[in-house]
Amino acid sequence: MEYKNKLLISVILLFSLFGCGGSDEKNEIIGPEYAFIVYYDGTGQNDDEYDGIVITTNGDVSYFSGLIDESSYILSGYWAPERSPQYSNDEILAVIQEGRVNIDTVNTEILDRYINLADKLNHDNLVSTNTRSDSGTIQVLYLNYDVNLKLYQPILIEAVGGVYVENLSPEAPELVSWLQQYIIEQNVGKGLYIQTHPDF
Repeated sequence: MEYKNKLLISVILLFSLFGCGGSDEKNEIIGPEYAFIVYYDGTGQNDDEYDGIVITTNGDVSYFSGLIDESSYILSGYWAPERSPQYSNDEILAVIQEGRVNIDTVNTEILDRYINLADKLNHDNLVSTNTRSDSGTIQVLYLNYDVNLKLYQPILIEAVGGVYVENLSPEAPELVSWLQQYIIEQNVGKGLYIQTHPDF
């Protein structure tokens, strides 16, 4: 009898350990790390450099810069209507890790408000106008995260430079106005934003 009781207790303990562990793993949800990114690509004017701003979901705002290569070039031209790319955390990190410096912190309540606005953006509601064919491009993006696939789909808020692309969603102007402060303060694209944006 004593042996059977010990065996029963052992089985219950094993079941509890493996059962609970499997349940936790199954229910674990990994959320997004990045929310917004501004990316300057200088290839349009034979410039091999890129720079930009990234805002994480916990409110950290960083400036980054580096030399264009295959990993950093993934965001270029993504806004074309026929494309709908998706990127992993590692692919986004490969773009922003060079020369990354923290410059600000956004209150999470304020950030959540902007993320809620960005969630309403229409990816297809874009109008483009050619401006300077010899210019690079600054792209202002919301990184919409698919929890199931664990991938980001960049949603264009605005593109400025060699081409001007406007997202006509009613939420876009407020997002642009908020992100402009970082673009101008950090001189993203070597002043290209002010040089080519129709509002300046």
